[in-house]
Amino acid sequence: MRGVDELWRRGILIESGTDAYEFSHGKLREAAYDAIPPARRRALHDTAARACIASAAADDGRGGTSLVAAHFAAANRIDEAVVWLHRASLEAQAMFAYAEATKLLERALGLVPQLPPGDRHGRELELLSSLPGVLAGVDGYGTSRMSAAHARALTVSSSLGRELEPSFVRSMVMSALCRDEFTQAAATAERLRATAEATGDARVAATRERLAAPS
Repeated sequence: MRGVDELWRRGILIESGTDAYEFSHGKLREAAYDAIPPARRRALHDTAARACIASAAADDGRGGTSLVAAHFAAANRIDEAVVWLHRASLEAQAMFAYAEATKLLERALGLVPQLPPGDRHGRELELLSSLPGVLAGVDGYGTSRMSAAHARALTVSSSLGRELEPSFVRSMVMSALCRDEFTQAAATAERLRATAEATGDARVAATRERLAAPS
C-alpha cells in the first residue's frame, strides 16, 4: 500500500474506479512491464490468470475468459491458453458474435504448434470441429477459409484414426453444394449415412437424406 501511495503521489498511477489504479500514461506502463525480468513476468501473468478465474467464479463464472487466455499465453502456459481461448470462443458464439468467435478460435489454432506433440493433434481437431459453425456465420459455407478448415480437419482426423463429427461432415456437404461440387457433396453425404448406420442415429440419417435429395 505504501508503494502504491507513493506512485500515486508522484503521478505515475491514477485512481480508476472505486478500488483500482492504472498508469497515468501508456509509455509508463510499457516501461514498467519491460523492466520486469522474463521469468518473473511469466509468473505474474500466471498469478493474474488465476486471479481472473477466481473473480469469474465469484461472479457465477461469467466473462473474463479471453483475458484469462491472454494471461496464460503470456505466462507460456500454452495448454491453458488454448483451453480458455476455446471457451471464450464458445461464449462469443452463444452471443452470436461469430466474428469474435472466429478470431478467438484462429488465435487458439495459432498456438497449437507450441503444444506437446502428444496433445497437439487432438486439441487441433477439437478446435477445427468448432470452426465451421462460426465461419458460416461470418462468411458462409463457400469460402476458402471454410475449405481450408475442412481440408485440415480431414488430414488431422486421418492421422489420429478418428471419424469427424456428423455436424462437421454436414458442413462439408454444405460447402461443396455452395461451390456447385455436387458429386463431392453426394460422396460426403454418404459419409453421414455410414455414420448413421454405425451409430444407429436416425437424426444423422435424416440429415443425410435431406442433403442428398435433389432440389
